[in-house]
Amino acid sequence: MDSSDPANINKVIAVGAVGMFGIRWEKSNYGTGLDVVAPGTNIYTTDRQGSDGYNNASGINGDYYSNFGGTSAAAPHVAGIAALILSVNPDLHGYQVGDYINNTASNNRVWNSQTGYGLVNAGTAVLSAFLNGVTISGESNMAQGFEEIYSVTPLPAGVSTVNWTVIPPYGISYNPNTGGSRSLTISFMPGGQYILEARFTVPGIGTVTLTKIVNVARYYMSTPTLAVNYERVPGHPYDPPRWKARVYALGHEFPDVTYDWHVSAYRGNIYGDEEGPDWKEFEIGPDTTIILYCRARQGLATTDYGGINVKTPNT
Repeated sequence: MDSSDPANINKVIAVGAVGMFGIRWEKSNYGTGLDVVAPGTNIYTTDRQGSDGYNNASGINGDYYSNFGGTSAAAPHVAGIAALILSVNPDLHGYQVGDYINNTASNNRVWNSQTGYGLVNAGTAVLSAFLNGVTISGESNMAQGFEEIYSVTPLPAGVSTVNWTVIPPYGISYNPNTGGSRSLTISFMPGGQYILEARFTVPGIGTVTLTKIVNVARYYMSTPTLAVNYERVPGHPYDPPRWKARVYALGHEFPDVTYDWHVSAYRGNIYGDEEGPDWKEFEIGPDTTIILYCRARQGLATTDYGGINVKTPNT
């Protein structure tokens, strides 16, 4: 299909046909240009009336045909999905419509030469387009005992009530009725990982479930404060001289707290580095600058990164 026209045009959605078991119809083209597939065998459709149609049965029974097929039958399925997507989100561009169709097909965003991204799923594609940008707002990293408010934002039109579930349900205190059940006020105890589910019904669409993972630390952890200590390498065996720069993470006197270190950028020479429980050390040469970031971690919960510039001391 990579050389077929118009399937090889960049803005076109190339559709293949599959049978009842999801296998490519033998006469359906395939290859690098294929996007998705849709039903293409034994499709029940309207027919021209009377003797002009394929079905010559008398009366109303002759107005329908049950053996329509091929890519001529498959492509209208996808055109219909595109129209439904635009009906719930009319501001989308063509490529965005194609992305919703491709990304919700049966191959879970994995492409192959026989079925492209897979068999289209009208319901999931339309729902995804409708919920574009709708999320559960609120912190993903918490400390136990602290309170947070979670909301469905923006709340889709026509939705008045949101039903909330917290998994696991033990060790928490929450009020699901804040804001007329549209928000959830929750205090987590003890630390661990929780899954929030917000379930609501959208008129004309159906029931929707959004999820959010919240990681809760057993302690309140602020962004680490970083301090650096310099020590010249003894013996001066090197030319030019070198220094050891040890950076300490301060402010977390708790068990089970570890640190993630990240060098954002540097200039000059770094000859080696080591890490301890709450420090990271570099051996550096003259005129060296390191931009270093660090965050604290307790289980799956993390703080924001704190930063420091490590520079060769003046001599």
